Amino acid sequence: MRSRPCSARRPSPTPRRSTGARDAAGLVAAFAAMAGPDPRDPACSTQPQARGSDALTRGIDGLRIAVAGGHFARLAADEALAAVARVAAALGARHEVSLPEAHRARAAAQVITAAEAGAYHLESLRTRAADFDPMTRDRLLAPTLLPATAYVRAQRFRAWYRARAAEAFREVDVLLAPTTPWPAPAIGAPWTTRIGGTEVMTRGHSGRLHPAPVVHWPAGDLGADRGTRHTASGRPVDRGALNEAALFRVSGSRARGWWGSPPTLSET
Repeated sequence: MRSRPCSARRPSPTPRRSTGARDAAGLVAAFAAMAGPDPRDPACSTQPQARGSDALTRGIDGLRIAVAGGHFARLAADEALAAVARVAAALGARHEVSLPEAHRARAAAQVITAAEAGAYHLESLRTRAADFDPMTRDRLLAPTLLPATAYVRAQRFRAWYRARAAEAFREVDVLLAPTTPWPAPAIGAPWTTRIGGTEVMTRGHSGRLHPAPVVHWPAGDLGADRGTRHTASGRPVDRGALNEAALFRVSGSRARGWWGSPPTLSET
């Protein structure tokens, strides 16, 4: 099955979705084939691509791994926080890092992603609206009515937040956080839940404002249908470090009985 682009800023699906990688080694091979400088893309980094295959043989010794605190810990279910703690202990992560204004970063990411997705699919919505799932169609149509000032303000905040994230990654190599900070909802369950008095969406939002690569993997002892999903975010200039963290899913998870899909790698 082919995946549709979300927006012009996020034009491609993740490597695992497009290649069917079954483990970290396959994921590294897929990423190496697709990543690297592209003279046709003005936003693409010109730095040579790190050799992820080398990272897989080095393990995680020497990596500065920390847990994302603050906003990421406040709006999370106990099950997700417990799973993060187990992953952190297995990886030797003993420090916590808080990214400033992370809640505003999430809001800005949603504004930017929604606006760009609506603009990207606008012509298809005009000519083939019936081909879209009704809920998807509504979510793509709604942001076409967003005022330009909201998008511009979100982009301004994005520049500020990227600088703050870069400062954080001078102190650490990898940050751990929940991708979906609550157990997977059952089919037909409400799309929102209340955590700490705040109503939040039960579906994860992958949009982020900093250009760091990200690995996602399942963790927790809640069963395949109720598990939680977690994220390791690495420094943008050293994607090899991130591949080392992904190795945990292949080697460390077996000893602890954490089974699920292989990690997936995505980039903004």
